Amino acid sequence: MRIELPEETININDIVYIKADRMYSDIVLVTGRVVINARPLSWYCMDFLRPHKSVLVNPVHVSGFTGSHLRLTDGSLVKVAVRRLEEIRKLFKA
Repeated sequence: MRIELPEETININDIVYIKADRMYSDIVLVTGRVVINARPLSWYCMDFLRPHKSVLVNPVHVSGFTGSHLRLTDGSLVKVAVRRLEEIRKLFKA
């Protein structure tokens, strides 16, 4: 599956996470490159986890769960909202 952007096409598996930045989205790729797109998070209706209202995470790139954060394969930590902690714990059996 791919995301078609005006300037390029991105393979879903190349996306580590997508972070909301006001009216833009920062798409963080496995290469470390950040692609800025003028679309809200709600536009990305693929199979991403939404641990927090401002972040979508590609579950393929989750390497662990610690307390209230998801650890991603690029070394990033993404905070999990309190109201979503139980759901995330069940997914990762933490």
